[in-house]
Amino acid sequence: MAKGEFVALMGPSGSGKSTFLNIVAGLTVPDAGDVIVAGTNVSRLSDSRSTVFRRRNIGFVFQSHNLVESFTAEENVVLGARLDLQKPDTKRAHELMEALGIGDKHERRPDELSGGERQRVAIARALYMQPKLILADEPTGNLDMETSQQICSLLEAVNKRYGCAILLVTHDPIVAKTAGRICFLKDGCLVDTFASPRDPAIITQRYVEKMQER
Repeated sequence: MAKGEFVALMGPSGSGKSTFLNIVAGLTVPDAGDVIVAGTNVSRLSDSRSTVFRRRNIGFVFQSHNLVESFTAEENVVLGARLDLQKPDTKRAHELMEALGIGDKHERRPDELSGGERQRVAIARALYMQPKLILADEPTGNLDMETSQQICSLLEAVNKRYGCAILLVTHDPIVAKTAGRICFLKDGCLVDTFASPRDPAIITQRYVEKMQER
């Protein structure tokens, strides 16, 4: 991936998508080869150095928002700074939340937010440490169609505004079309990569053809 690129990764269950994300994040050590993120070989870092690198350079957005239920939205956004023993930058947190349309939700706890609002908090948290890369694993999987489209538009805007690369795993061609490039995985192998046609019907047709090839 190039700096600031937005890539969608598609593939059937068991094709290796989640394993790939874990390898990129330095959570799983590959059997061979090297994994370079922002100039650092994450596959050669110790567990402690990998944790610090991940916290400072990689943001995560999951299907489940993974927010701390007892924290306010703002406290969840600045969690990375606290874990890194930094003083939270309240101004930055507020600016991010305002940009993501949740500027009035600072003091709300997750159970007081809608699904879409919780994902916006998760995106703000992912952006707070100014990462080089955001890994998004089925971020719209638990959302309705309208909210999913809002989150997709938001990720596209985040990519353009903040310049961080995004690697998005999804089963949904409507979600995938948001990316600038699409990759297909099959049985652990990259079988196709192409510029997004921005048309889910074309993506679906190409996906089906690739998955049926022997």
